[in-house]
Amino acid sequence: MKRIFIRAVKPSKMSEEQKTEYVEFHQHYLLLDEKAILDYVSPRDVVLMYYDKVSKKLVATVGVQVIHFKKESLIYFGNVVVDPDYKHAGCISHASAKYVLRLFLFHPMKQKYCCGLASSSGALEYSLKHRPAWPNPDETTPPEITQLILRTLDKLNMDRYRIEHGNVIVNNLSDKINGKFHLREQPKSAADSFFHAINPGAEKGEQIFFLNPFTLRNAVDLAVHGLHSQLIKSPKLYHKIIKYKTEKPFFTILLLALAVFRIKF
Repeated sequence: MKRIFIRAVKPSKMSEEQKTEYVEFHQHYLLLDEKAILDYVSPRDVVLMYYDKVSKKLVATVGVQVIHFKKESLIYFGNVVVDPDYKHAGCISHASAKYVLRLFLFHPMKQKYCCGLASSSGALEYSLKHRPAWPNPDETTPPEITQLILRTLDKLNMDRYRIEHGNVIVNNLSDKINGKFHLREQPKSAADSFFHAINPGAEKGEQIFFLNPFTLRNAVDLAVHGLHSQLIKSPKLYHKIIKYKTEKPFFTILLLALAVFRIKF
């Protein structure tokens, strides 16, 4: 994150300049027209737009939508596009860390999840690195997880999907694509064969819904990793967080929240 600065904007508040750079950035990677791209981002609570500090060019976008049920809260990450040169810059980890902290602070008794739609194996690989994760190659997705996904899709107003072996494949974008979904060949990842086995229609715009539950401990680990470059700006607080993150995870969540308020994120 040292190379990047962030602007958070509600889709309805995007300036014409922001809309133009957002659409042009997405069209560099995806074969969708302007209307489809802007319609697809409009339901999000906020769009995080990541810029290179030197060139000022847009290098990544992450759309965020928080969904609440009686017993569960989910953070949906959509509209994710990352310039390959910034793949390891930590944009997704940064977005995840900020929002999962809020869930643990304001909804401590609810079950918490991160979810999204994978249109490439790289997105699914990221999910699989933070297990438990569904779908995964080692088990069939449990029925209760499939049902939670379906309730989430209803909240997201996504009604075009099918279920195969407990996995939910969404095709809301399929009729908006002429030719291949991705303009560039997608890089191979460790999840490549599994992804294409469960989602053979990926290049037609079909996406696999993935979901990861958050525990207190993995939330702390994610937050420390995702916010690392900002946390080290306050060395005393950072070392206190590292000291307590294993033995006192909830106290560490409070320290991380303090860090978010004290340091410009």
